[in-house]
Amino acid sequence: MNYTRPGFIILVLVIFGVLLPVLVADIYLSARHKRPVGFYVNQFTLAYPWFAALLAVVFGAMIAHFFINIAYA
Repeated sequence: MNYTRPGFIILVLVIFGVLLPVLVADIYLSARHKRPVGFYVNQFTLAYPWFAALLAVVFGAMIAHFFINIAYA
């Protein structure tokens, strides 16, 4: 097992803590007939593809580093 129980709970809380506000903002902007959050993320990714890929790898590494085997650190 790669994840400890506290590490997994923290991981779930962090993921929902980020995704839930984005979901609420996306629904709000869509209801107001404005461009949703995904539009801006897509434009950034199209403008800077290498930077966006590097950013995704760094965030993934940070999540893995801080939450795998957290009880043994």
